Amino acid sequence: MPPMKLSRKTEYALRALADLATSGEREVVQIQDLARREHLPAKFLEQIFASLKNAGILQSRRGSGGGYSLSRPAGEIALGEVIRCMEGELTIVGFEAEEGTGAGSELDEHAGALREVMEEVHRALSGVLDTRTVADVCARTRTLQSQRATTPYYSI
Repeated sequence: MPPMKLSRKTEYALRALADLATSGEREVVQIQDLARREHLPAKFLEQIFASLKNAGILQSRRGSGGGYSLSRPAGEIALGEVIRCMEGELTIVGFEAEEGTGAGSELDEHAGALREVMEEVHRALSGVLDTRTVADVCARTRTLQSQRATTPYYSI
């Protein structure tokens, strides 16, 4: 199955939030440090962080020792919230009846049935993204790191 396509902006936002959560939810992190750790462009992160701050996901502190931190615990930041902040409302391509088809025509019924399925897909996708959080991503990261550490590496 092909992956859902998200913009780089959204991917970077999610990676940056996971990094901030891993660093400590209240710890202030400078963009340059985070960009270096995650191999992300700092200028692009500045734009992303401005959007996340406006959405109330991040908070900033100015001056010496300033930077960004999560505005609330990672377990309260849903992935769907972040994706909507970066991409706008989640949408699935819908199906419309073609021009000139009459109500009740077979083509119109197929389009209506497909539209209902796409609405069901939208509800399911939103349900998953709205119940998974940045903390869940961090937990999965730790699990993957643990599995990788215990998997023997063979080189031929």
